[in-house]
Amino acid sequence: MGRNSKIPFSSDNLVDALKELVSAIIFAFLPINLGLLFSWLSSGTDVDTFVFEFFSSGEALLVSSALVGPLIYVLLKQYGDFSSLSKMLLSKSGFNGSLSIQFPGGWYFIVSIVVICVVAAGVFGNNSASSIDHKILAENMIILSTTILILSLLIFFLVSLIRNNVEDGAVEAYIESTDDFLEEWDEQ
Repeated sequence: MGRNSKIPFSSDNLVDALKELVSAIIFAFLPINLGLLFSWLSSGTDVDTFVFEFFSSGEALLVSSALVGPLIYVLLKQYGDFSSLSKMLLSKSGFNGSLSIQFPGGWYFIVSIVVICVVAAGVFGNNSASSIDHKILAENMIILSTTILILSLLIFFLVSLIRNNVEDGAVEAYIESTDDFLEEWDEQ
């Protein structure tokens, strides 16, 4: 697939990406859903209080990091060139090449994921270690947690959608290039 090749987006890949997102949400929020259920059964805690505590305590930040952190592996697994990096690690000469990311928009995703994980870890760690007087205000924590969680879900969805379309697009581009070659061969 050349640089000018467009990735064909299909509705099937959109549906698959939505399925992946829904399944990730189900499993990511399983501790919250089950915690809410057990809390309600044991002490009758109301849903609003439980959700408020979840977002204001920073636990949503941990869920956000858990959702997007593994995407770095997905972005690098099949679409990264590590030959220069592996040479650097195996030799004492230093880094002589570049680390290329072939996934469309890969560096933007990786930087976004790292920022989300660093902010989430820093804020959660700070709030966990701080006294009550030095914690981030609950209202501000809710806004930050909600924003980061929404960004994490958006990144997860976009990476899933692009990955599905790249894989399908590569097959279609290969078939198209083979068809073009065969047509040229027949003309000769």
